[in-house]
Amino acid sequence: MRKHKVLFTNEDIKRENWILELEKLGVSSGPQGEDLRSLDYYTIRNLMVREEIRREE
Repeated sequence: MRKHKVLFTNEDIKRENWILELEKLGVSSGPQGEDLRSLDYYTIRNLMVREEIRREE
């Protein structure tokens, strides 16, 4: 049986969706001014959680 190549992992897809969502919310850079696309999965996830908490307040 032939293995299929995976182009994007679930983490890649989530990360990209979170980046798009953060950009819609006006977040254009990371905690130290980095470009969002240069940040790793966990940093993007943490930014997303912070924004969700901020929106609930």
